Amino acid sequence: MGLLEVSFPGKVYNIYGNRYYIIVGGLSTEWTIVLDDGTYNTIHAVIGEIQRSIMVTAAKNDFPIERYIIQIRYANCYKCVKIFFTQYAFKGVRVYFSDDLATMLGFEPHKYYRYKKSNANKEIYAERPVLLSPGTANVYVYCDLLEHIKAPLLHVVNKKTDVSRIDDSRTYRLQSDTVYAAAEKVL
Repeated sequence: MGLLEVSFPGKVYNIYGNRYYIIVGGLSTEWTIVLDDGTYNTIHAVIGEIQRSIMVTAAKNDFPIERYIIQIRYANCYKCVKIFFTQYAFKGVRVYFSDDLATMLGFEPHKYYRYKKSNANKEIYAERPVLLSPGTANVYVYCDLLEHIKAPLLHVVNKKTDVSRIDDSRTYRLQSDTVYAAAEKVL
């Protein structure tokens, strides 16, 4: 028995399908900022997309772009992402990340990050390191039992990261009954 094929879905995004969003609350209206689908190879690309989306949302809401309230940054010295509340932030401003985006950026899911008061610490650092692969779904492993007779599907390696864990989980499933065929030697 030999492994002949490992299939990775042709169009692989690590950010997709309205599952990666940020909510900025405490303003006159709550902003929900959904990131565009795509493959983001670096944390700087993800943060760039977040900042671009914040600017677009600010413009749509007639909010002065030069009066940023929050910025998402990468802290090189700590090797993690941080929320930076600018000098224009005010009490009650809060940031919420979707579960998938929180996991990717290293923040706790289901948690609001709030600006509490002036002159307080204006930076909130992520609790965990960045993980750019949680949106990468599955790898399919096929096996050719005999020449030109392919078993339907041998394994599914689930690379979807559980929100509570950093390491990838792996799930093995046999999708159909074992297929046996007579071996013929062609001369």
